[in-house]
Amino acid sequence: MTTDVKLLPLPRTLQHADDADLAAHVQDYARACVAHATAPLQAEIEALRVDVARWKQTSVRNMLDWSREMHRAERLAEALLELCNVIDGHDVPVAVEGKAAHARDALRDHDQERKDD
Repeated sequence: MTTDVKLLPLPRTLQHADDADLAAHVQDYARACVAHATAPLQAEIEALRVDVARWKQTSVRNMLDWSREMHRAERLAEALLELCNVIDGHDVPVAVEGKAAHARDALRDHDQERKDD
């Protein structure tokens, strides 16, 4: 905030020093000046609160999406491992054996990524 604060016009009650309620008028004037000077900041704070709330919602949504995808990846890895185990020990065409080797590599990579997390 700058030190160049524009004060509100001085009320007539403060222009006459003989007023018996001068202290109350000065306090009212000071409060009005502070409220006037801080109103833009209050509006900015409210806008930031709205942004934070929106970011939190987005974060929760992203976390749920990530969790679903991780669960799906786990199920796929388990299914792939089962398939590789079925293929091992059976007489299968060379093309299938190549795919099984590729699947084993993918499973190994997946397991390594899980250890890194």
